[in-house]
Amino acid sequence: MLREHLAPKLRPARAGVSVRGLTVVRADDTGLDVVVDGLALPLEQGARFQLDYHEDGSSLAQSCTVGALVPASSVHAAIPGSARAIDCSGRGRYHGIPVRVTAKVVYLVALGVFLDVEQRIEAPVGHLRGGTRVLSFEMGPR
Repeated sequence: MLREHLAPKLRPARAGVSVRGLTVVRADDTGLDVVVDGLALPLEQGARFQLDYHEDGSSLAQSCTVGALVPASSVHAAIPGSARAIDCSGRGRYHGIPVRVTAKVVYLVALGVFLDVEQRIEAPVGHLRGGTRVLSFEMGPR
């Protein structure tokens, strides 16, 4: 999955390749910024796994629980098959500031890709909500 994150005008956008949607690897990276523990495919309802992020002096530990199957078309009408709903929550520190994070993720079964649908970050300095919306989708040649 190729994705491009659009950054504020002060810095250029950085292209990267997503590792099944769990982390993004860029050409200048020397290591991965996430450790995944307990994740087993195929995902089963009620399964749990842990995500531990460490990047640029920040860290975040999240526990994730796999939910029910939903139609993948709920993400975008053209996505085939089903998706697993996943809820994650955790705590960490962002440049020394304590944060609490919740996320809604889907695993697109036919594609084998995780997609971060919504993320909420709560910190003493304020709250932030971000999300991903699929604007277009087409299957490539198999």
